Amino acid sequence: MAGDARGPSILLPAVASGGLPAVLMRGAVLGALAYGTYAFTNHAMLEGWTAALVAADVAWGIVLTAAAAACGLWATRLGS
Repeated sequence: MAGDARGPSILLPAVASGGLPAVLMRGAVLGALAYGTYAFTNHAMLEGWTAALVAADVAWGIVLTAAAAACGLWATRLGS
């Protein structure tokens, strides 16, 4: 991933290429990793955290983070 001094970015490569699919994919991967870490940790540590909850939580993370990344791309283009 491209980035600057602040670290890697989801938006910078998509802004440069103008690709919404790229930012959606990068956001989805980030969401799966972030929410997956949380959900699988809870599944390992908590008795009531079922596999269905893990699947729902990871799916929600994919959708939410991809949508947030798309909104960020839209806001970046709006400000340009």
